[in-house]
Amino acid sequence: MKKHKKTKVIIALILLLISLSAGYIGISIPFGEINKLQKGFVKSTYSDELGVQYTIVDKRPKGWSPLKSISPNATSAIMLSEDWDFFRHVGVDVSQIKEAALDGIKGEKLRGASTISQQLTKNLFFSNDRSLQRKLKELGATMYLENKVSKEKILELYLNVIQYGDGIYGIKDAAKHYFNKSPKSLTAKEGAFLAMLLPSPVRYAQSFKEKKLTEFADETVNNILDKMALAKVISKEKAEYLKKQKLNFEKGRAKSRQRRNLSGIGNRQRVKKLTDGRDWENRYKYDPDLSVAEEVKYDPDAINEDDLKLKEEFSLE
Repeated sequence: MKKHKKTKVIIALILLLISLSAGYIGISIPFGEINKLQKGFVKSTYSDELGVQYTIVDKRPKGWSPLKSISPNATSAIMLSEDWDFFRHVGVDVSQIKEAALDGIKGEKLRGASTISQQLTKNLFFSNDRSLQRKLKELGATMYLENKVSKEKILELYLNVIQYGDGIYGIKDAAKHYFNKSPKSLTAKEGAFLAMLLPSPVRYAQSFKEKKLTEFADETVNNILDKMALAKVISKEKAEYLKKQKLNFEKGRAKSRQRRNLSGIGNRQRVKKLTDGRDWENRYKYDPDLSVAEEVKYDPDAINEDDLKLKEEFSLE
């Protein structure tokens, strides 16, 4: 009887701790601020002393780019690179968490499994500490964000607040800084370059400083173009064409530099060796829900503003 009573007490204490933790996390979630994001915007201010500061405002701040004013090719490059399943998950990509955990168990290099929504909530509302409490609060806030704010608005917010370089926040400033153009005029390769920056924008901006792509940047940009071709945002032919084109800030590269064969078996091997180590081709090749068009016409001079119909093609309906 005493043993049975002791077990009940332990269970009751555990349930109490869980309830208190849930209550603490619930109180810590900024429900009111998230509600404001339904129709609001985020104003970013940066200083060397304080870094970036975010403020949720009612009026569109200077330098803000609505989603419809951003090149669909650039949007898709960033989305496919950071969060392929963005329009399908509910804030947390369980499959990515599972893959990241398996990679860790195998002793492989750890990689992030955060979705675009998680990155947004962390940037706006939480610190960068790696504590379990912070992660639980982030998850709770992300689930609430996904329930209250549309996917299109979340993506717009994300593109306008993330860092693209030293003191460079928002895709409008990034497009101007790197390419001297508006977000609407960004090409697929320029979008892939911006996507390449995101894991470590200050460090990976080295290519821009040197006026030529580093070997790492070149490989990563090409891998992102491969992903865009797999998702049929652009055609395979256009992806191969863009890989050979220089970005407008690049100087001439050494003619002796050899490029890998991008056709046949060589190309399939390159696709399978994407930057995060996963087999993207086998995972996504036959997913019709991610296709934008069966065949995208190839025009090397076109920006292809209509290649990616975000709302229509990626709707969860």
